[in-house]
Amino acid sequence: MAVMRLNQEQWEFIQRFLPEQHMGRPRSRDKECFEAVLYVLKTGCQWELLPGEYPPKSTVHRRYLLWKKAKVFYRLFRKTRCQDPAQAVVHIDSTIRLAKRGRENIESREVQI
Repeated sequence: MAVMRLNQEQWEFIQRFLPEQHMGRPRSRDKECFEAVLYVLKTGCQWELLPGEYPPKSTVHRRYLLWKKAKVFYRLFRKTRCQDPAQAVVHIDSTIRLAKRGRENIESREVQI
């Protein structure tokens, strides 16, 4: 899959949800880290398999944990979800269980001696 890039309008929208940094040296490459997190979430690849165009995996994963703790993704979802129920996409989850075997199945499987 190709490297994911956000355009300027998308990044300006997302940047408002990121927490402020109060101490330490200035954080760099928030945009590249966010793009790398999106890549991992979309492709399902492991952090170690990030393409070389992104920052180091340790930086990206640490930033992901920081943003997750700050509920950045939750607030982004809440802000961007569809407000019109007629246009909303609904996903229904299901569980599949094997049917219980009845008495007739047990009798047919018994070995006759």
